[in-house]
Amino acid sequence: MARHSLECSITVIHKWVVQRRLQLNPDKTELTWFGGRTNLECLHSMDTTIRVRDVDIEPVDHIRDLGVLMDSPLTMRQHIAKVTSTCFSSSTASQAQPNTRRRRPEATCLCSNTNLR
Repeated sequence: MARHSLECSITVIHKWVVQRRLQLNPDKTELTWFGGRTNLECLHSMDTTIRVRDVDIEPVDHIRDLGVLMDSPLTMRQHIAKVTSTCFSSSTASQAQPNTRRRRPEATCLCSNTNLR
C-alpha cells in the first residue's frame, strides 16, 4: 500500500518536473524506508523497490541529504560517527601544527609622512 502510494506520488512529481522543463534523474535517486524496528523487519520479506520511470530504485540503509546522514531507524549513528570523526581529525590536526602565529602583513601607506611637507 505505502509503496503504491509512493510510486503514484513520484509519478505526480515527475509530471510536474516535466511541465517545468526540469529533469528528475532516477540514476541519482536514493530510497530508504523509515520506521521502528518491527516495521522495518516486516519490510525484509517484501519487495520494497520503487520504480521511477524505467529504473528500479533499491532501498539503502542510510541516505545523505543536505550533509545529514539518516538511517532507516532514525538513530543517526552514521551521522554522529561522521561528525565525531571529522571533529576528532580536525582537533588532532590543529594540535599537530606548531604554535606559531602568522604575522599579518603591515598595511602599506600610499603616501609617507616625509612627502607631506
